Amino acid sequence: MQHHLKNSQLEIISVHIPKTAGTTFGQVLAQIYGDTQVIFDNPQLDCINQIPAIEPQLRAIHGHFPVGKYAGHFPHAKRIVWLRHPINRILSHYFYLKSFSEVHNNDPIHRLVLEQQISVVEFAEQEGMFNVLSGFTDGLPLVDFYFVGIQEYFVDDLRDLAMMMGWQQLDVGSFNQNPHKEYNSSRLGVLADTKVMSKLASLLSQEIKLYQKALDLRAKRRSIEFLLMRR
Repeated sequence: MQHHLKNSQLEIISVHIPKTAGTTFGQVLAQIYGDTQVIFDNPQLDCINQIPAIEPQLRAIHGHFPVGKYAGHFPHAKRIVWLRHPINRILSHYFYLKSFSEVHNNDPIHRLVLEQQISVVEFAEQEGMFNVLSGFTDGLPLVDFYFVGIQEYFVDDLRDLAMMMGWQQLDVGSFNQNPHKEYNSSRLGVLADTKVMSKLASLLSQEIKLYQKALDLRAKRRSIEFLLMRR
């Protein structure tokens, strides 16, 4: 099947970076378009680049894949991504993995977290953990995305996106909570540890720069919206 069908109705290609409210946004897309018109592309790592069959009536693709996966396909579809401060994201991911009683999908990093009890700094040092944001944006400049949302401002940014897309009023519902029983206190403990925070900031320095670019884009977008509203 050709993945750039001329009669395709695909409007959105949404990149779900783990722990950035992507599950909630996927639910929003299903609410807008209907469950049967959204495909959730969440492949295993060994088949991450395999493009699923895209029927002409599908309106959105959402999932854990690098945006480059669909490069050259559906050029008119709007690319969307949500980002989160890299330290907050890594903490959420780390404690999420610690909430399981067994290793998921034989994941070697998950095994390190559960069986060897590696620290959050050691977790951030693992290959693929300190470049998650850049890995999913896959070299595509943030300015080339149709919309870059910020997880910390999810409700406001979703409202902005809805206005841009002409979507009707949305029922956002509740956000997924981290299942780790002591997540809030454990997270605050890490944030209060200046030595650990310094190490994380150093490890995630490039990610933090990318996140800052996203914040700058958001500020520019919202200032333009403000000026338009005053006309």
